Amino acid sequence: MAKRKRAHAARRGTKADPERTERAAEEVRGSATSHGGALGAEDGIPARYDTPRERLTRRIFIAVEVVLVLIPLVHLGLAGVLHDGDAAMESLRVMIEQNPAFLVTSIAALLQPFVAYLMRIAYRHYLRDEAGYTAANLVVLLCAEVALQNMVGIVGMAVLLWRIWGRASDDLGPWASSRRVGGVLADISGPLVVFALAALCAYANMRIGV
Repeated sequence: MAKRKRAHAARRGTKADPERTERAAEEVRGSATSHGGALGAEDGIPARYDTPRERLTRRIFIAVEVVLVLIPLVHLGLAGVLHDGDAAMESLRVMIEQNPAFLVTSIAALLQPFVAYLMRIAYRHYLRDEAGYTAANLVVLLCAEVALQNMVGIVGMAVLLWRIWGRASDDLGPWASSRRVGGVLADISGPLVVFALAALCAYANMRIGV
């Protein structure tokens, strides 16, 4: 009897342990439950967001983010200031001195990667069933893009709001009520900073006469 017990103990945790497979399966199920349900096709994506519609929404988020990140490079490339070392700084200085509007448009272009970063945060909240948070952030970012006259951002935010509105329409009110004014302002603080800078850019463009 003692020998059988020692042999059974020696097998635990090895491939010879008949309970090993079942314990591993239970651990996987427990991990999936702790993340809000069974895992979807991609790691970290809940199964309820692994539908054809939600996969398309996820692709649109990623596509808009990528385009926004590339905008500063495209802007500087078209301006012809993408040189190495001192030549780039000199070209940039000349452009700003000769055309003040170039500085404003450059600031607007450099804001776009930050917008993409805020979109990524908003989408993570969306996956946690916080569609109200996501919608509120996208609305403020849409207003910022309108002020910046960035058509890519305007169209992207509008399409994404349309895509998530089915979930956001039910969650927006409860989210705002639970967070109250201070919590709502904290949740949209990032987009509000972008909107403030966008408003300054729009005002500068008006003064310059663009």
